[in-house]
Amino acid sequence: MKKILLLLITVTNISIAQQHRLDSISTVYSGDNFISEVSRFVYNSNNDLTQIKELYYDSDNNHWHYPNTIDFEYNSNHDIIKDTYENAIYDSNDLLTLEKEKVEYSYNSNNQINEIIRYRWVNGQWNYFHKTVKDYSNNNQLMGSHRFAYQNNNWTPQGYSEIYSQAPHKYATFSNNGDTMHLYEEFFNLNNKISQSVSYNFHSSSQLRYPPYKDTYTYNSDSQLETVRMYNDITPFSELRFEYESGVSYSDVIADVNTSIHFSSEDGKVLKFKFYDFNNGNWDLNYQETYHYQTLTSIVENKTSDFFIYPNPVKKNNKVSIIFKQEYKSIELRIIDALGRTVISEKQRNVSKKEKLPTKNLEKGIYFISIKVNNELLTEKLIIE
Repeated sequence: MKKILLLLITVTNISIAQQHRLDSISTVYSGDNFISEVSRFVYNSNNDLTQIKELYYDSDNNHWHYPNTIDFEYNSNHDIIKDTYENAIYDSNDLLTLEKEKVEYSYNSNNQINEIIRYRWVNGQWNYFHKTVKDYSNNNQLMGSHRFAYQNNNWTPQGYSEIYSQAPHKYATFSNNGDTMHLYEEFFNLNNKISQSVSYNFHSSSQLRYPPYKDTYTYNSDSQLETVRMYNDITPFSELRFEYESGVSYSDVIADVNTSIHFSSEDGKVLKFKFYDFNNGNWDLNYQETYHYQTLTSIVENKTSDFFIYPNPVKKNNKVSIIFKQEYKSIELRIIDALGRTVISEKQRNVSKKEKLPTKNLEKGIYFISIKVNNELLTEKLIIE
C-alpha cells in the first residue's frame, strides 16, 4: 500500500485558473442618478481586444446616441497593427455626422514600433494625415520620435522631435530650429514604482520655462496604485482614485489599458475609478467609473501536488481521504461537479495530514476537489463510480 501512495504523490493534479476580462465600464457624473456613458469591450478567441464601443445617454431627449467605436487589428504575434476610429458628432439640432480616423503601426526586426501613420476619412477615401518615426539604439533603447505631416504629396517635418535620455521615463521635445519645447521626467520609489512625474513647457521665442505640471502617485498596502494627484506648479487641480478587488493580481486580468481611452491601472482588478476636482479647498467628485468583468475559467494541469485523494476512483458511498503533505491552520474546500456547479463548500480549521472528504451525498460522476490554502488554489479530479 505504501508503494501505491508514493506513486499517487507524483500524479499530475489539476488546478482551476480564473481570468477576469474587462467587459464594460459604466460612468455616472456627479449629481446624476443615471448612467450617462457605457463602454463595451469585445475580444477575439485569443482574448485580443478587437473593439471598444462607447454609448452616450442624452438625458434631454431620453435616448442613447449612436455609439463611437474603435476597432483593432493584430498580426500573428498579437501586436496591434491597426486601429480605426468612428466618432459620432451631433450638432445643435441633434443631427449626426460620422468622423473616421485610422492608425497603422509598423514594427522593426526586434518587434518594436518604428512607424505610426495616421489617416483621416475625407470625401469617401482614406487620406494621409501625419506619421511618427521612432529611432532605437543598438541595444534597442528608444532614442527619438519624429513627427511628419503630409503636405503637397510629401511627408514634411511637423515642427518637433522627441529625444529620449531614458525612454520612456525622461525625454525632451525640440522644435526644428533646436529650441526646447517640452521636458518630461519620471521619478520612482524604493519599490521601483513611479512616485512623481514632472512636465515643463517652454516659451517658443524667449525659451523661458513655464511653471511645471506635476503628478504624484500613492499606493495601498498591496503596492497597488491608489491615487494620482495632478498639480499646476504647487496648486492641485485634479485627483484620480482607484479601488480594487482584493486578492486578484493584474496577471489574472484581461484589460488592454494601453488602447483604452479610460484611466486604468496595471496593479490589479480595478472595480471603481473616481475623478475629483479641487475647488476652494475641497475635493469634489466629478464622475465615477464602475468596471464590470467576465470571469473565464480554465482547467490547468500541474506536475506536482500538495495533496491527493485516495482511493480515486472510488465506489459510491465509500470513504474517501485527502492526504496533505503538511498540516494547515485552515483551508477552504469546494467540490465542483462536471457542469461547474459548486455542490459542497466549507471551511476547515486545524487540518491534519489526512482528512475525510465529505462525499456521502455525491452521485456517480466526475468532480473537482478545489482547495484554497495560503492564497493558493489547487484542484484534483475525483471520480465516483
